[in-house]
Amino acid sequence: MEWSQLIQFKKVAELEHITQASIQLRIAQPALSKTIRKLEEELGVLLFDRVKKSIVLNENGKIVYQYVCRIEQAMRDMRKVCADVQDLHIQISVLFETTLGFFPRLIQSFHQQYPHIYFNLCMAGSRATSDNSSVDFVLTASPMLGKEEENAVIIMEEALVLAVSKNHHLSKRPHIALKEAARKHFITLSEGTQLYQSFLSYCQAAGFQPNIYLSCNDYLTMEALIESNFGAAMVPEQSWGYQNNPNLNLIPISEPNCRNTIRLCWKNDTLLSPACRLFQEYIIHYCSENL
Repeated sequence: MEWSQLIQFKKVAELEHITQASIQLRIAQPALSKTIRKLEEELGVLLFDRVKKSIVLNENGKIVYQYVCRIEQAMRDMRKVCADVQDLHIQISVLFETTLGFFPRLIQSFHQQYPHIYFNLCMAGSRATSDNSSVDFVLTASPMLGKEEENAVIIMEEALVLAVSKNHHLSKRPHIALKEAARKHFITLSEGTQLYQSFLSYCQAAGFQPNIYLSCNDYLTMEALIESNFGAAMVPEQSWGYQNNPNLNLIPISEPNCRNTIRLCWKNDTLLSPACRLFQEYIIHYCSENL
């Protein structure tokens, strides 16, 4: 059995059409048919059901197809790891589904130790994220689905607080129940962001529909709007860096218990390269030591 046989089988299985597969593979149709028959003989099972002039992938074929896909992914992983070992300029791709104000400091610190490793950073929703197949890591604040995920690690847990201007009438409060702010003007990130969804969920838990006065696309604009006293906003206590702004007050929310959990995720069917493993270990250590 040869690798070329499996690649040819994979194309035929995906198209379920010998002629179309032979055209895409740029090989003669009789040669492709012969390859499929030889593979079936070697495995001792039929991989396709022949129905008149067409073929349909059967249960045996579906099993073989899954294994071929795994082998193909393993081959890609092997090439990537070998390339990382040889390449002096390695790139790690990170997709942000949440905002981390401390990330530039983390990257700077990492780059001082590993100057040969570079980063491609992109935000969710950008054109660069239309195809996430090349992304190595995702930073997200979305909730975990059921049991703890094998391909994710929590790097930070923090409270969500109510951020207001120093001039806001709530600014002197030592803490606040979220329902006490039910009639206030709120500022949020744009609809569809993870913080927006969390904010709506916590307001619903507190028993009210928020009066969203302004929304924006980024946390820096949001900070300026809060500082200008356009309204209050639910924000992460640490990861955005608002605690360093002397013109803002961050009021702890006594109820409900509003939390922001940030996770580093990676594909569960992909082998992490040595560079990715270095970064994975570094970000976990950095967050535990500095946040």
